[in-house]
Amino acid sequence: MRHEAEADDIAFVKEAFDSLRTPRLLLPALLLAALLAADKIAILSVLPTTQNPDHLPYLIAFMLMTLAVIAFVVAILRILNHSFRSPWQPDSSLWLYGLAFIASSFLALSADFVVGGRNDHLSGLAAAALDTAVRAPFAPWLVAIAVERSLAWRPLPWLSGFSTWLPSFLLWGFLILVPLRQLQLMVNWHYLVAGTDWYWPAALLDGALGTVIELIALALASTAYRRVARS
Repeated sequence: MRHEAEADDIAFVKEAFDSLRTPRLLLPALLLAALLAADKIAILSVLPTTQNPDHLPYLIAFMLMTLAVIAFVVAILRILNHSFRSPWQPDSSLWLYGLAFIASSFLALSADFVVGGRNDHLSGLAAAALDTAVRAPFAPWLVAIAVERSLAWRPLPWLSGFSTWLPSFLLWGFLILVPLRQLQLMVNWHYLVAGTDWYWPAALLDGALGTVIELIALALASTAYRRVARS
């Protein structure tokens, strides 16, 4: 039984990484990396300060970048899962996914609150792990929203078959995504927020690293979605 579970975990992550080999992902991935780097620079450049406490430029930049990232995520999910929906079509599933994405982002903020912030490596890892665990059960439904036709607005059909995907999803989320997110946080803190001479290279690294994290997360979620769909 144990060997079967281990083999299933390996099959899960292999399916996820194999799905990333499609050439159609190259252009969206490169554009997303550039977008995330620009996002970090734009957000940090308009952060409110004591000299300029106006929050409006920050909020506008944050909202625009969030909408752009949502569009890229939906396009990548549709490519990964060979969706009948056009990757860049601004349809109802895009808007519903955007609402669900924004709602799920509050879970990350809740995770930070529970562990008291990400002020050190241990608390950062704990917050990332808690965030991963809380969001995990909804992963297949979020993918279904983006790729299914007709619109998969009802969550219950996709919140099932947990034994076929959730243990593997959590395992690889903890082993791969949590450390990578902590590494990205360290890059942000030491080079971007601190404003060192490595600011611009760090921004590019942050964009590349953020894209790698996003692709792996979407590939794992897509594998979970396909297992629920097959069942």
